[in-house]
Amino acid sequence: MTDNQISLVGKITVDNLPKNEKSTHHFIRLFLPRDAISFHLDKDKSRFMYVSKNVTSFSIKKHAAEPLVSTIPQIIAGFDGLNQTQCDCVPPDVQIAVGSHHVVEMVNADMGIWDENGVFLSSVLLDRLFSTPSSDILSDPRLMFDASSNKWYASILDVTTSHVGVAVSTNEDPTKMWNVYSIQFDGNCPDQPSIGISDDKFVVSANDFTNCLSNPVFVGAQYFVIDKNNLIMGVPNPSMQKFGPDGSTFSIFPVQSLDSTSTLFMVDAYGNNNILHLYSLVGTVPNVQVVKKDLVIQSINIPPSAIQPNTTTTVNTNDDRIQSAVFDGGILWFGLNDGCTPQGDVQARSCVRLVELDTAGPTVLQDFDIGNAGFYYFYPALAVDLSSKLNLEFGYSSPSDYPGLMFAVQDASAGSNGIVRPQIFKQGAWYDDIGRYGDYFGSSTDPSNSLYTWFAGEYHKDKSPFWSTYVATTNPYAIPEFPYSVAILGITMISFIVLSRLQVRL
Repeated sequence: MTDNQISLVGKITVDNLPKNEKSTHHFIRLFLPRDAISFHLDKDKSRFMYVSKNVTSFSIKKHAAEPLVSTIPQIIAGFDGLNQTQCDCVPPDVQIAVGSHHVVEMVNADMGIWDENGVFLSSVLLDRLFSTPSSDILSDPRLMFDASSNKWYASILDVTTSHVGVAVSTNEDPTKMWNVYSIQFDGNCPDQPSIGISDDKFVVSANDFTNCLSNPVFVGAQYFVIDKNNLIMGVPNPSMQKFGPDGSTFSIFPVQSLDSTSTLFMVDAYGNNNILHLYSLVGTVPNVQVVKKDLVIQSINIPPSAIQPNTTTTVNTNDDRIQSAVFDGGILWFGLNDGCTPQGDVQARSCVRLVELDTAGPTVLQDFDIGNAGFYYFYPALAVDLSSKLNLEFGYSSPSDYPGLMFAVQDASAGSNGIVRPQIFKQGAWYDDIGRYGDYFGSSTDPSNSLYTWFAGEYHKDKSPFWSTYVATTNPYAIPEFPYSVAILGITMISFIVLSRLQVRL
């Protein structure tokens, strides 16, 4: 490791930055898969060009998705988040984090800040926060609030260099000062960077490619383990360790720890195989040791693109790498897009795959798909509330439903390998073929009332060709309901529409 692989860019105070002016450039964010043959069927690798193609073949899962059972949770508040008039980029790559007094949303080149009552406070372009020449060169934001340190953490890819920007707030107010760092990866394009955190460690992981713009070649997965307190204090040369790049591994996803632990966990699992890698980072920087365990899960399959009404344009779903992961109370959950055949269906759909691990074993506790006859589910974002219930958001569409947003929970009434009936919290109107959909959504546990969770995701409204985002928080209490099966769920969406009416407390 050279001395210049991480450096302090500066201290940025958000409320001193100028307000966001709309970007004047429209462009498609890069998407770099390891298996180019599979992913080229639906997601073009060019940053500036998009070509819509339908998936014609894929591997079908041999096991059926599990039934959805028992109770109906509720939405208690929601509001429109950032949209394409503020960030003229595709897709938004939505992220959300909630602190004690603020709600923060990030999309590919913009950050919006609201107070705890949903009152809009400010919006700034991410090039201002990360001190880069232009927002056009930024991609793949990640964001989290860490209750143990009462700080905000964010990352972004600079597509013109081999750097990932990392920003860490100096207090709980995201409108105040952030320490901003630049991390140099060994490849020339550290694609899809992700971040994770524990009591004393912070990790940035990415897939190294030879470049971001044309004919990229995969170099390997790489991650940096950094002293968390050094980042908070703004130390110019924080203590850190570098691992990789490893050409045999792809998309190692660091986990956000909601519970107190010095161990930082990471996971990777990727298409057409059934091996999950669990990484445990133990010890303190710069003497961290990596313990890697291989666990068997059901095979992951590339899902088909999602159908919507009145058009041949399909919704991009086929990124089957891990997209969201949380750790709490010795339990680790992660979610991804998967291809499965729901009960009562005759063809494969895009489904939401959920896996639960007991990290002490480690042992796979649950491993199942959320699927629904005739429907497509995609882009799960996970959170765990105070009662240790899994809360999740995901997108949906069908031949009768434009892409919208749902949420669901798993509690004792759902049993193993099942969830409480999912509810719509935002209906979409249309999705035009002007760029990719996704590439991921966001979720966050509310630290001021951790029975509540927040979600943000993409939708299109009023048949607009431009994307919008919606932010919502859930009620921890559920309304009793008769059990039902996935096959019954596929008959109608009318009950969903009625139950999705929001009582916004803004």
